[in-house]
Amino acid sequence: MIKDPTPTQETDQARNAWWALVQLTGPDPRAPDPPVDWHRIIDLAARHKSVLLLRRNLEWLPDAQVPDAARVKLIEISRERALRALALARETGLLAQAFRDAGITASVMKSAPLSMVIHEDVALRDPGDIDLLIPPSQASEAASVLETMGYSSEFRKLLGSERQTERLMRVTNQLLFFAPSKGIGVEMHWRWQKVEGMMPTAPQHAWGHSTVIDGIGEILVPDGLDHFIYLCAHGLAHGWMRLKWLNDIRWTLRNGRLVRNDWHGLVNRAHEIGMSRVVGAAIMMITQIDDTPLPGPLRQLLGDCPKCKELAAQSLTWMLETASRVDDPPPPGHPLEIAKGLLRHMEISMSDQPKRLTTQLRALLAPSPPELAMVDLPHGLEFGYLFVRAARMLGRLRTAPAKGR
Repeated sequence: MIKDPTPTQETDQARNAWWALVQLTGPDPRAPDPPVDWHRIIDLAARHKSVLLLRRNLEWLPDAQVPDAARVKLIEISRERALRALALARETGLLAQAFRDAGITASVMKSAPLSMVIHEDVALRDPGDIDLLIPPSQASEAASVLETMGYSSEFRKLLGSERQTERLMRVTNQLLFFAPSKGIGVEMHWRWQKVEGMMPTAPQHAWGHSTVIDGIGEILVPDGLDHFIYLCAHGLAHGWMRLKWLNDIRWTLRNGRLVRNDWHGLVNRAHEIGMSRVVGAAIMMITQIDDTPLPGPLRQLLGDCPKCKELAAQSLTWMLETASRVDDPPPPGHPLEIAKGLLRHMEISMSDQPKRLTTQLRALLAPSPPELAMVDLPHGLEFGYLFVRAARMLGRLRTAPAKGR
């Protein structure tokens, strides 16, 4: 049962369609009360990458009065996404085999394995990119393997020398590779979050264990507890811009498969790495949306975290700012808006471990791959990237008024 967090406010048609989509894609789907703008619901599902769940759940709801034209539209979009999900699942298996043959440890984050664990079907989680987690020491080798499989990266040269690689490892956590002939992107990560300290990346948990998926083969995946904690942090950090990410949490709370119903272990692991507040905020958000019964350890976690309710309310408010749009909100262009957005989402998505402020400053001031590619400063002069960033920000400030006219 959906509980609108702002029941005293009038909600327009767009907001109603959004909440209808939320209740239709959760673990307890319910047909929305008429009148319903089904075309808008489907458009929202496409933007929020929740089409496959929507179609499957509607099959469970024969009383949902979906007009024929809208049903045909949903079938066409879902067929296209299901085929792409299967194609990415197959490519994931090929990548896993290639890395294994090269002696490279590569865990698959999210993607097809997560869909298989949560939904017992690789084609029930709308596809995006393939996310890989690689040990930092093997990043350059992994990039070479990707290149042999038709992938390339605009910033591949940043892995060209030991000094450049070490610096790249410190200031960010990923590079994007793309294979034009396949139309598939691969995000190569070497830690969970942007800078070290936001969420620890422990080898025994990040490269936890292998799983075998029928038709795909053997795939290395992260430990389920750390994976769930990461999903909470990732969703909070991005303001839950995709309902797909929120649904990963909702469905896990219902079936427990990702964490193997080890809720005590999850709470203990979150406490161990300083992520209790992050997990608590994400779970508290779910309680504002679903009437999901929580296991005892999670109820205790929320009881021990009075701040979680406030953080969940903030995150829900930020999500609702753009949730009912059928297109992605434009990224902020003003540098101060970028910094403000980064800081506010980091505040609720990073570890409570020591040096929290230092970690925030490092993430805020760290040079981006484009800046690293612009200027290759030698070790000891890396403070110069602050001036490179200042110049880029000044350029944005000068162009902002022109764009506004």
